[in-house]
Amino acid sequence: MAGMTGDVPQQGIPEAGAGGYAEQIDKTEQARQTEHEDPPRPTYPALSRRDVERLFEPQVLARARRYAHAGRVRDLANIAEGLWHARVEGSVPYSVDVRILHSRVVSAGCSCPDGQRRTYCKHVGAVLLTMEEAARIEQRTTAFPQEASHELWWYWHNSGHRPDVRLGEDEWRAVRMLLERLYGLPDLAAYMRMNRDGRHSWQESVSLSKEQKKRYKHRARRRLMSVADVERLEDLPHGWLTVLEAAYEHLHDVEGLRLLYAMYILGARDDADARYVPRLRALAGGHWADDVALIEHWATYRHGACMSRDDNPAFERLLREEHLVDAAKCYCMLHSGEERRLRLLDMLVEGESEDSIDRLLEFLRQPDSAVYLGDAEQSAWLVGAWLDRISEVLGSARATDLAAWIADMFPNREFLQARLRAYVKETRDAAHEEAHDE
Repeated sequence: MAGMTGDVPQQGIPEAGAGGYAEQIDKTEQARQTEHEDPPRPTYPALSRRDVERLFEPQVLARARRYAHAGRVRDLANIAEGLWHARVEGSVPYSVDVRILHSRVVSAGCSCPDGQRRTYCKHVGAVLLTMEEAARIEQRTTAFPQEASHELWWYWHNSGHRPDVRLGEDEWRAVRMLLERLYGLPDLAAYMRMNRDGRHSWQESVSLSKEQKKRYKHRARRRLMSVADVERLEDLPHGWLTVLEAAYEHLHDVEGLRLLYAMYILGARDDADARYVPRLRALAGGHWADDVALIEHWATYRHGACMSRDDNPAFERLLREEHLVDAAKCYCMLHSGEERRLRLLDMLVEGESEDSIDRLLEFLRQPDSAVYLGDAEQSAWLVGAWLDRISEVLGSARATDLAAWIADMFPNREFLQARLRAYVKETRDAAHEEAHDE
């Protein structure tokens, strides 16, 4: 993990009576469960996360992490020797190229406006971080996950306890049993009710106080940072669930860990948890389809009544990567916000009739629609993003038609007219050419 220094245990908190933090290789290998007899041949360059992070300014790197974790990097491919190309979903899709030789980044480029001013923008960062994560997943195909064990070790080390305290197998089993009972596992019904009501642990009430919301946002930000300074249990990425995750790791409980990853995906409220989509895929192996079906069931059960109405970046990543069209449409029914539909527009229109698509976009023709309310500059940006997305998914003709309609509705809105100008000009030029031809 980035930011960790010193001797960190390789598999949880070692057993009672063990000397130091020595790895128990023979026992680990015997307990390890994998469906691969031999590790697959690596297909991604072995990038160093530290080397990648040094290329970016801190604020740019933070945004790049959010894009990478949310799975916004699409169509990543090695198109020539050392040359990689990808598409990154921003307000509009951007093209990114990076050249890597001997596991070092030697050049990069992005089609975004910021990419014209600097070599290493957030979209380039998202691509490089995605490649680094993919390479690490490939390398640990035969290794059991241990992220939660690292996080728990740092908490144990920094919270005033003796860092050499160790738990034995029976103690880890007791931890697993108690926490599974606390969360009602393996039945997901109780967890989904908690998630829907906005509760993230059994200690929190249905109505979150300002302090609780502040603490949750703090935990959410920490998931994108190093855990080396974790000092309180609530600072762990998922509180007590992180402890249960560490127990599953220590006991090599594949089924328990798969279920927990599925819970993280279903309950995600920030980009950091979208990392559990590739982690679950790597862990599940041949059972991946079963896990996708489980997540899809709970996300669409009773038309998504068990899902929170908050945006879920992890579930959106799963929808994209597994192309779950029906689940995407159900997910967008949970919330009336336009930005969710904007992100998933290509899936929402798939298989729909022209009349259905017109109804989906009808809000852009309504002057009292939410997209035209509030800050004028923000409204202009959102309308422009919709037109760009419509042009990409449904063609420029539909986008220019809508732009002309909107321009006529709001002739005095300066920011909006400026954003519509390119589309309106295209419409007027076409009309002029048609009249000239006649």
